[in-house]
Amino acid sequence: MATNDISLSDKLTEVIEKKNKFFESDKRFIDYEVYHEQMRRLGIAKKQEYNISPIDTIGRRFYYDMQHIK
Repeated sequence: MATNDISLSDKLTEVIEKKNKFFESDKRFIDYEVYHEQMRRLGIAKKQEYNISPIDTIGRRFYYDMQHIK
């Protein structure tokens, strides 16, 4: 079962990376990122903290990966 967990996690990481590449070239998304960064600097937008501990190993790996992807 551990092999399937790693495979699924790798697939999720691959999908996330592909979407990130897509969004890097999307002008609307870039404009939104600039706007959102301004809101963060002003203290209007704040990062939501996820404080519920993931139970399953896929959730832990996915949660860990999401915390380290911009």
